[in-house]
Amino acid sequence: MQFPFLISGVFLFFFGMYLQRDPWRIGDGSRLSEWLLSSIHPTSSEEAKNLKTLGATGGPLFRMIFSGWRAVLRFLGWILVIAGCAFVFVGAM
Repeated sequence: MQFPFLISGVFLFFFGMYLQRDPWRIGDGSRLSEWLLSSIHPTSSEEAKNLKTLGATGGPLFRMIFSGWRAVLRFLGWILVIAGCAFVFVGAM
C-alpha cells in the first residue's frame, strides 16, 4: 500500500464532490453564480440606468461567461473525482 496516493486520492475525491455542488454562497444564502448574474443583469430599470452611467453594460458575453461558471466547476469536479478514484486504486495496490 502506498499511503501518499491513498490520502491524495481521498482528498481529490471529496474535493471534487464539493466542487460539484456549487458551494460558494454569499451572505444571504444565494449562490455566488446567481449573484454574479443578478449583478450583471439588474432587475429594475433604475439599477440598469445606474450601471450604464458607470459604464457597465452587462452584454451577452458576460452573461455567457458567468452562466458557464457552474458548468466549468462541475466538470472540474468530475475530473477530480475520477482522478481521486484512480489515486486510491493505485495506492491500494
